[in-house]
Amino acid sequence: MAGLSNGARITLSGGMMENFDCISWFGCFSSSVDSAELLKALNSEKFSSYKLNYMFNADGIYDFAYNGHKNMVEELMKDDMFTEENTEYVQIAFGYHSARSWRVGLYDALQRFFK
Repeated sequence: MAGLSNGARITLSGGMMENFDCISWFGCFSSSVDSAELLKALNSEKFSSYKLNYMFNADGIYDFAYNGHKNMVEELMKDDMFTEENTEYVQIAFGYHSARSWRVGLYDALQRFFK
C-alpha cells in the first residue's frame, strides 16, 4: 500500500494501524502520523505477531512535510520492528511537495518492492 500526501496518511493510519495483518509493504511520500500512535497499534496484541516486510519513505528536501516525516521515521527506528533492512527514508534533492518528487519516490519504492 502506498500513498502521497494525504494518501500517505491513509496508508499509515488505514494500512499500518488498522490492517497490518493483511498488508506489510508500505510506501509513504510527503506525510506522517504520530509515531507513538503508530507504534502503539503495531505493538498491540492484535498485530504484535506480524512482521513488517518493507516501509519506504521519501520527501523532497523542500517539502513542507519533510521535517515531520523524517522525525516520524527516526522515532520508528527506535523500535525493534523497524530496521535498516526493512525501513528506508530517502531525501529527494531539490524536491518539493509535488508530483515530480512523488514520481521519484514511487520509482525508488517499486525497485525495493519488486526486486
